[in-house]
Amino acid sequence: PCCIKVLNPPVTIIILFLIVSISVNAQKKERTFKNQGEQEDYWAEKQFEENYYEESYRKFKETIVIIDENTIKYNNEVLILDVEKKLKPIFEKGIFYPEIITGKVKSGQARKEELDSMLIRNDSMYISNLKEIKSPHPVTIKRFRFWLSQKGSANPTACLIELTNNTATKNTKLEDFIIGSRITFFKSGWKAI
Repeated sequence: PCCIKVLNPPVTIIILFLIVSISVNAQKKERTFKNQGEQEDYWAEKQFEENYYEESYRKFKETIVIIDENTIKYNNEVLILDVEKKLKPIFEKGIFYPEIITGKVKSGQARKEELDSMLIRNDSMYISNLKEIKSPHPVTIKRFRFWLSQKGSANPTACLIELTNNTATKNTKLEDFIIGSRITFFKSGWKAI
């Protein structure tokens, strides 16, 4: 009969540990990115994967005043935009507005001294670099990331939004998609450093 020689138990454990360690390290290849935008898209997709829950925000029903091509006022709150013209209807039509970021702000105008004493001010916010990112259902859902800057905050915050338009088809133009959409997700992400 043939005999199988069994290794010494501590040697067997060390060999198994080395095999597992090598295989884990081989699978743990570090991800590299071509540029900062690619890395931010990756982070945004991870946020959607890990923190997604469908919400439903109503459109802004009060008065929207377009001050100039980059400034929109919603009651006492102002958004200053540096986004592509084709994406401005998101803000001009009241689909996305400051209250989504800040929550309900009490009505009435705050005194200048109160505003100046706030650490981070909500009376004007700056949105820039609004970019569409990958979506699981690109016909009816469009996802975006953007940078939000607020007075009193040294670094901008990356924010994510999702627009849903259940009547959209593959032939729906972007502007029509936006006008017929609603916000179904908003989340603040990471801070720029």
